[in-house]
Amino acid sequence: PFVGHGLGMALVHEGRVYVFAGDWGTEKKWQIREIQMVSSADLETWTAPRVVLRANPDEHFFNVSVCRGPDQFTLLIETNDPRWPAFTFKYFRSEDLIHWEQIPDAYYGVEKYVGGPALYFEGGYYYTLYLQSLGDRYYETRVTRSKDLVHWQDAPDGRPFVTFNPENRVHPLRPPEIRERNASDAELCYWDGKTIVYYTGGDQQFAGDLQVAEFAGTPRELLERFYD
Repeated sequence: PFVGHGLGMALVHEGRVYVFAGDWGTEKKWQIREIQMVSSADLETWTAPRVVLRANPDEHFFNVSVCRGPDQFTLLIETNDPRWPAFTFKYFRSEDLIHWEQIPDAYYGVEKYVGGPALYFEGGYYYTLYLQSLGDRYYETRVTRSKDLVHWQDAPDGRPFVTFNPENRVHPLRPPEIRERNASDAELCYWDGKTIVYYTGGDQQFAGDLQVAEFAGTPRELLERFYD
């Protein structure tokens, strides 16, 4: 049911899978004006796509992430809102995963480049994973957290969430002297007593691969380590 959609994510809640993605049709890739949602209890029968968020007239959407908070759902959206650098994050709240309200003053990235987000709620904090530019087209994923989605506490600069290995070759089809300079789009999955972190390596522009790391503990334990 999601032909012509991209930059999506899935959330499992009370026996259903909810998939959110941007509608870019067949010819307007990266020109997302709407976020749509479908859901399923068996991964075979799906609801019809439903528009849950529309961009303002002067912006487009990109990546989306949704999590369950203590008393509501929270949605993070990348935007190219002309007031700030791309791809500033905006945050919305909902009680039913369908009707979303923007949270006043809830932004991240208004003073710097960010991207590739993921949103989690653990131990009373909302954690946002985001892409940090190191200059000269080098990127790593960092973490920040907030209790109210307005005031943010970044992990120390020297503690990236995941970073690149400058000894890794980028891709067999790329010149051998080009080395990895990117670790982006990190996501967490708790499975069998371990937190699995998967993210994109490569050089951010021409070539990448899916890389995996493991942590022997829960997502909360992993995220809190960056603030020890």
